[in-house]
Amino acid sequence: MVVKIVEAYEKVEEVKILFKEYVEWLNIDLSFQNFSEEFNSLPGKYSLEKDGRLYIAYSDDSLAGCVGLRKIDIKINNNNNNNSLNNDNKENSNNNEVDGASIIIEKEQQKICEMKRLFVKSEFRGLKIGKLLVERLISDAKEQNYDYMVLDTLKTLTTAISIYKSFGFVEFDPYYYNPNADDVTFLKLKLK
Repeated sequence: MVVKIVEAYEKVEEVKILFKEYVEWLNIDLSFQNFSEEFNSLPGKYSLEKDGRLYIAYSDDSLAGCVGLRKIDIKINNNNNNNSLNNDNKENSNNNEVDGASIIIEKEQQKICEMKRLFVKSEFRGLKIGKLLVERLISDAKEQNYDYMVLDTLKTLTTAISIYKSFGFVEFDPYYYNPNADDVTFLKLKLK
């Protein structure tokens, strides 16, 4: 068995096959994530032009899995393991007074990416394809100078969670609205 990880920007139809199988396998309505829009605009947020990545994996010549990376706009507060969906993060800022008004000046802008749609077809599970996809995405994120990678996964996907944690991901608070949040684990990885 030879596993190949390849860029998928020109292989959108194959990505769509895998994304459809992924959603069927999850058996969860992903409309709260605007999945239909994401699906119809592929590569969309995963494109190189938008600082994203999109890969598919083959086992020999068979389509085996996929993963995507996209840039997201959140702030991560390292002090208490929380995060914020707005720009009120004062940890990386200085307060200055100008004409009696307080101004927050960002010391350093965080660059954060999100791993999405990691999926390996059932007949290829156990062959470390998921681990290879994660490894490739982390390497790319570091090359792109991302500060953090975040992701969410169902708590029932214990094998996936153990893979993520083997790369150093740690649990943290939800970073977006998810109606299934009680059934989801949110993870982050500091990249630099």
